[in-house]
Amino acid sequence: MKSVLASIANATNGLQYLVNSIHPWSQHSLQIRIKTISNQQSLGCSTLTGPTGWQVPVCGDTSGIINRVAQDEPDWDTIIVVANASCDPNDSSSSCGTVASSFPALTAVSPFTRFKTLGHELGHSVGKMNDEYFGGLGFIQTPTRENCFSSEATCVAATAHWGNAVCSLGCNAPSTWRPATQVMHLVGDPYFYGPHEACLLDRKITFVLGKTQPNCLN
Repeated sequence: MKSVLASIANATNGLQYLVNSIHPWSQHSLQIRIKTISNQQSLGCSTLTGPTGWQVPVCGDTSGIINRVAQDEPDWDTIIVVANASCDPNDSSSSCGTVASSFPALTAVSPFTRFKTLGHELGHSVGKMNDEYFGGLGFIQTPTRENCFSSEATCVAATAHWGNAVCSLGCNAPSTWRPATQVMHLVGDPYFYGPHEACLLDRKITFVLGKTQPNCLN
């Protein structure tokens, strides 16, 4: 039990660091409250084992999860499920088993998920952004999501005001383009949210908080 509690604490501490230290979360940190809810009952979560042995938590019964959270926190904005899945936290080739959905804003992680990977998944569930890499089990691709563009020229024109002069093929869909490397593309050092990603995420956060939303496009 101690190891499980330590793992949950690890995930909670990673989220707290993200909120306190990483833009755009940090600029709203005083208005973001993290609540930990302990649960022992079945919520319809299972695990899928990846090729190197790490496990991806998959929580299909979203209504069960929402109902459980609502018992303790009826006014929730986003849910992060720390599922009982395992992985090798030192394996840089794996994301330590994470998955996200936009509707509802639900993220499932393993107890050892790195905070940068958590930031990537929250880019899906809160920021409504696409994966920007090719291959793998990428986030369901919708070319109209605003971190991906239908042409290189459109991408450069929309993000040039961030100092971005180069766009690359990406977003796991044919002929879609992404700005310079950022955390929705790679979660390894030194990358985190690029300026365009940060603005798109900030727009969702400010909407929830009832603040004025930034304009992210030229």
